[in-house]
Amino acid sequence: MKFILVIAGTNTIQHSGISAAGASHEELQYTAALDAEFLVNGKTSLKGKLPFSPEGIISPVIFTRAAVELEKFEPLIINAGSHHKPDCEFLDFKSSPSADIASGQAMPIEEVYELFYKTKLWAEANLNEDFVLAECVVAGTTTAQAVLKLLGFQTSGLVSSSFPSGNKDIKSQVIEQAVSHLPEGWQENIEDDPLYAFAYVGDAMQVVFCALAQVAAAKKLKVIFAGGTQMLAIKAVLDRLDKKAAESIFICPSPWLVDDESSCFMSLKEKVSPNTKFMEVKKDAAATLKDKVNEICKRENLAISFDEIITAYNQGHVKEGVGLGLALLRSIKYLSDFQQLQ
Repeated sequence: MKFILVIAGTNTIQHSGISAAGASHEELQYTAALDAEFLVNGKTSLKGKLPFSPEGIISPVIFTRAAVELEKFEPLIINAGSHHKPDCEFLDFKSSPSADIASGQAMPIEEVYELFYKTKLWAEANLNEDFVLAECVVAGTTTAQAVLKLLGFQTSGLVSSSFPSGNKDIKSQVIEQAVSHLPEGWQENIEDDPLYAFAYVGDAMQVVFCALAQVAAAKKLKVIFAGGTQMLAIKAVLDRLDKKAAESIFICPSPWLVDDESSCFMSLKEKVSPNTKFMEVKKDAAATLKDKVNEICKRENLAISFDEIITAYNQGHVKEGVGLGLALLRSIKYLSDFQQLQ
């Protein structure tokens, strides 16, 4: 089974307080590239460090890298427009970040179509086994909430955030700005083609996921979306775009996202796409990664330990990213249960 990490950037990160996936606004621009580097190489060269939140909480990539080292699989990186290119092997599907969604035009629809069909052509030629899709998009829960709003869902209070108490107000402000700048006839455009939702307020990762899911369905391959809120937004578009592809998807969020008291993933799932197949992962699954995570922290001279990371995650920091939930599942049984899913 192939593990694919799609990284992308959105200039929505310019809004203060939009994400805790980096210690500062400047750091947010490097998060996706650093995560990709560390996942593939076990170390970073870009700025020489891993992403940390403003509170000093490390990126969930440390868990996914631990799973890589334990299970000895090779991740594939797809760059869909990150702010900086990672210093590791990757496929380049898009060269620049998407625009701030507050403008009401994240990407020209022509760019969305080009990326969508470029991804499909690559997948048709290269994907011949079941695969996992993970993401790293800073401010990705904001673009996800915006996409859901344009699809007609009221999701206030249900969408997760990398901050312990959430950042509902700033998300809502940015999304309202976006809606106020949408062109005349936007509802009709989305009704005719739901990919317009990505063009108006989404990000390129979402486009790539949709294209890969369509190819997977056509080839009768199983695919896991390793994530939470962002995966539901993509699933909602697929429900309208290609029901066959939508029905083939399993979503695997991290247990910290599912249990997040500042949002409600299960209520969001029931509202957005109640038939979504959901893979449950328990927090205690992380314990099987403890020794490897501590080994990595020591090796990379990181002033943090497994227990400290888990304590912070239990307090509501970070919650999701880089396939965190699936990383825990892989560490136990290498997806043996998934192989039996129909």
